[in-house]
Amino acid sequence: MFFKGNSDTEVLLYLYQEYGIDFIKELNGMFALFILDNAKCKAWLVRDFFGIKPLFYMEQNKRIYFASELKSFAS
Repeated sequence: MFFKGNSDTEVLLYLYQEYGIDFIKELNGMFALFILDNAKCKAWLVRDFFGIKPLFYMEQNKRIYFASELKSFAS
């Protein structure tokens, strides 16, 4: 397997493809991420287990919005 970019995000996507969403259990450190799997009609919004990385979300007009800062919802 060869990566096409230089991003840690690419590693997370490969882990998801290989192990499914359970790969999250193996991560250490702070993280927040969103994975959309169109093939399985599934979506995951997850953050580190201790809540170090901020992750806020809201539902409005049958849509879900998420961000790492509350001020992102102020518009």
